[in-house]
Amino acid sequence: MVWPKTALSTHLGVKYPVIQAPMGGGMVTPELVAAVSNKGALGSFAAYGLAPEEIREKIKAIKSLTSNPFSVNVRVPDPDVEHLNFDNVEKVNAALNKIRADLGLPDAPPPTPTKPSYTLADQVDVILEEGVPIISFWSDLLPADIIAKIKAKGVVLIGTANTLEEAKTLEKSGIDVIVAQGGEAGGHRGGSPKDAHVTLMTLVPLLRPHITVPIVAAGGIMNGQGILAALTLGADGVQMGTAFLGCPETHVHPKYREALLACQEDSTRLTKSFTGRSARSVLNKFMKDMQPLESLLPPSDYYISLTRPIIRAAHEQGRVDYMPLFAGMGARMIRQLPVSELIDTLVKEVQNSIGKLMVSEMGQ
Repeated sequence: MVWPKTALSTHLGVKYPVIQAPMGGGMVTPELVAAVSNKGALGSFAAYGLAPEEIREKIKAIKSLTSNPFSVNVRVPDPDVEHLNFDNVEKVNAALNKIRADLGLPDAPPPTPTKPSYTLADQVDVILEEGVPIISFWSDLLPADIIAKIKAKGVVLIGTANTLEEAKTLEKSGIDVIVAQGGEAGGHRGGSPKDAHVTLMTLVPLLRPHITVPIVAAGGIMNGQGILAALTLGADGVQMGTAFLGCPETHVHPKYREALLACQEDSTRLTKSFTGRSARSVLNKFMKDMQPLESLLPPSDYYISLTRPIIRAAHEQGRVDYMPLFAGMGARMIRQLPVSELIDTLVKEVQNSIGKLMVSEMGQ
C-alpha cells in the first residue's frame, strides 16, 4: 500500500507530507531535525532568540547529520515599543516578584526596553547564506522586502494562519505553504497577534475552497488516524509538535516530560502568562497566578525580558509549577519512541487506516 502523495510532499521534496513543528525553548535539537528529515519527513529548527552566528552553528550541525531537506523557523518581532503603560508593568512585576521569591530570586525592577543586537534580516541572511531550502515564520507577516529576498533565492516560505483572513493575506503576499493551526495546537498561536482559536476540524475545510497553495493541518494530530483525517478534510499534509515531545532526540526537561505523560485530555489551557502571546500549555501555578493580570501584560518582547530569568530558574530547579509546559490537546497520546520508530508507526497507521477504508468500501 502506498502512502498518499500530496502537493506538500512534492513541493517540499519529502517522502511523507509531515512537518515536525519548530518548537522553541531549546526543545528542538539538530539531532531531532536530522532524524525527522532522514526518515523522509521535514525536520524544522526554531531559531527564535538566537543570534545569527548561533543559528549558523545549528544549521551546520544539522547539515552534518542529514543531506535531506529541512527548514529553519524565525519569529517576526513585535513593533518597537514606544510607550509602555508603566502602571500596568508595575502591577505585573509585583506579581512576578512573588514568584521570584518562591524560587529564591531577588525582587527585580522592570528593565528599560532594549533592542537585540541583531535584526530579523540578520537572522534571515545567515539562513540564506547556509543554503537552507525552506524557511518558516510565525507571530506576524514577514516584511515585504524580506519576503522578496527569500523568494529571489528560490527558498520555500511557510507561514501560519489561525483564520481564513490570515491565510488569504499570506497567499497574496507570496507565501508558498500555509499551516492552518487549529486551537488544539500546543505552544504559541502562529498567526498574527489575535486570539483566534478556531478548531482544526473547522479551519481546514474553511480554508480549502479559498486557498490554492498547499495547506498543512496543525493541532491535536498525534497518530496516523489523525493524519488521514486531516488529509480527508482537505489538507495537503500535517504539522506535528506535541507528538515528538516523547522522543529522546527532543530536549525536554525530565520534569516537563513527566508532566506531559501524566496529562489528561483536559489538562491544557490557553494562556498569555509566560510570553504575553496566546499559547497552549499544561495548566500550572504560574498560569493560575498570572491569569488575572493577562489584560495588563505589556508587549510580548518586553514581557519576555521579565519572565525569562524566572523560567530559567524554574528549569534549573526542576520546578514544573513555574515552567511553560507547552503541549497540545492531544498530549495524553504522546508515545515514548525514537523518531525513527515514531515515523514508522505513523506510516503504518495511515496505511492500515486506508486499508480499512478500502475494505469497508468493497464490502458495501
